[in-house]
Amino acid sequence: MQTMNFPHKKTVTTRIALCGFLLLIILAGCTGGITGETLEVVGETDKTPTGPTYTPSVTSTRTVRPTVYVQPTPTFTEFTLMADEMVTSIDRSYTLLVPSSFDVIETYGYLDFHDYVLFVFSEMYSYPDDVEYLYGLSDESIAIDHLSLIGRGGGGGLNLGDPYPVMVDGVEGTGFNVSGTRYDTPEEGEIVIVKRNHIEVLVIMALSSQDRYEQQWQDYDQALFQEVLDSFHFNRETPCTVSASSAYGYSQNLPIGVGGGDFAGETLIEVYLSSLRGPDGQTITYEYIDSIPYDDSLLVRYNISYSGLSAPVELFFDINNFTNPMAPVGFSCFSDFEFGLP
Repeated sequence: MQTMNFPHKKTVTTRIALCGFLLLIILAGCTGGITGETLEVVGETDKTPTGPTYTPSVTSTRTVRPTVYVQPTPTFTEFTLMADEMVTSIDRSYTLLVPSSFDVIETYGYLDFHDYVLFVFSEMYSYPDDVEYLYGLSDESIAIDHLSLIGRGGGGGLNLGDPYPVMVDGVEGTGFNVSGTRYDTPEEGEIVIVKRNHIEVLVIMALSSQDRYEQQWQDYDQALFQEVLDSFHFNRETPCTVSASSAYGYSQNLPIGVGGGDFAGETLIEVYLSSLRGPDGQTITYEYIDSIPYDDSLLVRYNISYSGLSAPVELFFDINNFTNPMAPVGFSCFSDFEFGLP
């Protein structure tokens, strides 16, 4: 995971004392007294010999070191925004607002943006093995792991506060306040964990440097990060259309492919059914029947009912294979299906 360092400029001023000048004047006066030479008086034209003239050396000035920024890993794409802009991750899994003039670095599911004070990063985990692993951890454990990664090599420690509920694009997640130091700089911020429909896990964090102003997070950057969270949109949605085939969903040969496997298959079926409605928008009810092997896959059967239907209908779901789901003939949709490939 890419981390960024923002060192601060330090000006060092040197002072040089010109003690040599005074010393030579004193020595010149002492020399005249020791030799005992007689000075001839010639009225107003008399001149007293003077000591040697001392020219002080030029005071040197230390050149201020420029601010140094850590160069991004070459595998990342970097660009600078000139105005507030909605940016989509390379894998197209999410979109969010990036403030104006922030430098942006991104790779497949990872995106960070920063100026000299605020650093924000987000990462979407969507590979099935990663999602299954993260779903097995508590939100606190995920947050601690990411704080350890972001603070590694920083010579300091970031601490996690108590959890609290947050909403990101209508999905409930967990937020934690963050405080501590990195690179000997005090920082405050927030980390948010969102587990969505067993298909992806979002980790998004903001860290604000308090080096120049100790209330930077509370007075400015916290509100800015909230704007980012409010703008966030999950893009893994499949538009709901009604299948042209009367066999779709009703036949073992043409099941509704939701994917997810043993880990998330049945959860994704319920996600699918939450968007399904009767032909006139009636709310449906559903009941699990059983699971049956079919070819190289596993099919799950559900009974579906809605007001006005004389008898429940049976639908088949394929939990080992994903094909953009559609509504079977005789059904409609309440909303797009909130899962799928972008």
